[in-house]
Amino acid sequence: MAAVSCATLASLAVALPASAAQPATHPAAFNETTMQLTTTPVSSDPRACVSRSIILAAGSYTFENIGDFENLGITIPAGTYAWQDCLQASVTNPGFYDQTTELIAPNGEEAASLDSVRGFVGLPPNTLVTTTWGSELIPGF
Repeated sequence: MAAVSCATLASLAVALPASAAQPATHPAAFNETTMQLTTTPVSSDPRACVSRSIILAAGSYTFENIGDFENLGITIPAGTYAWQDCLQASVTNPGFYDQTTELIAPNGEEAASLDSVRGFVGLPPNTLVTTTWGSELIPGF
């Protein structure tokens, strides 16, 4: 899972609920970065990645890419996970970016993954746009 890293974020722990009488609400966790992207990416543009390690409580989560309407419901055991988002110029959709997102379990197996295509429709070609991209995990407990 080695890649050029744009940013490495600190670990975030999601605590287990203290009691069943008082339901706990846990904030969403984010793996994201803000950077300038061109509205006209080409295949020779470098791949950008943001990675982190995160300690997660056992439970159900919603896993989604930021700005994407698709999401994935997952149920995972407690542990320390590797979380990586990468963005690169799309080969199959010229002028757009492909975003791949992976959550890797403590045993090294893939716990979840998402793929999405993103772009800047309606903006002039070769324009630099400052944008935030990545993914989020939303606890369901």
